[in-house]
Order: sequence, then structure tokens, then C-alpha cells
Amino acid sequence: MSGHRCQVTLRSNLQTGVIAQQLLFLPYHPSQPTELGFEVTHVLLAASMTAKLRDRNYGPPIDLSPRSANKSKLDRARPMVEAMFDPAWIADTSNSASLERWLQQSIVKRSEHISHTNANY
Repeated sequence: MSGHRCQVTLRSNLQTGVIAQQLLFLPYHPSQPTELGFEVTHVLLAASMTAKLRDRNYGPPIDLSPRSANKSKLDRARPMVEAMFDPAWIADTSNSASLERWLQQSIVKRSEHISHTNANY
């Protein structure tokens, strides 16, 4: 090649996020720095937490109470969705519309039969 390095975007999920992060630090390893044969332009760590888990059971708060008409699906989904983002990003009101889109996308529309069958999980 003529010195041109290809550019890549890394996308990883919760299980491969550590691998993606380690790959990014290879050039900076203290005893064996390794140059990457490509340039990483973006990294998307999907389903990764942006902050330390604060739940005693090592997970974001999951509402396991029986479903009620008083609590909407959005209210139940909000803590899980917000746990995916930096608290400073959530606090910035200019991101409100984006956060609401994430919330809407997180709600699974189930058939009436499935909703009643799993109503008390």
C-alpha cells in the first residue's frame, strides 16, 4: 500500500466492549505498544454503561412490580434507557428530544395475548 491506512468505525455490544477498548489502547501499551494497521474514526459501545453501577445487585434498576395502569411503559423503561447515557448528557435539555426518541424505540409493542400472559413476570 502507499501508506494509506483505512479508516474503520468500531461497534461493539456489552460483551465485546472490553475488546474494543483494549484494541484502542494497543498503541499506548506501556511495554509492548502495537501500531494498528488502520485508523479508528468512531467507537460505538452499544449497551454499555457510562457510569459505575450503583445498584446493590450490579445492574440498573429494573421495576419488577406488577404492572398497573398508573405506570406507563415509558415510566418503566426510563431508568434503563437513562442508564445508557452520561448523566451530563441527560441533564442537558438540548438532548431531550433525542432521549425521548430512545425511550420510544425501547418500548416493545406486544400482542394483547402476550401482554396478558406475561403481565405478572
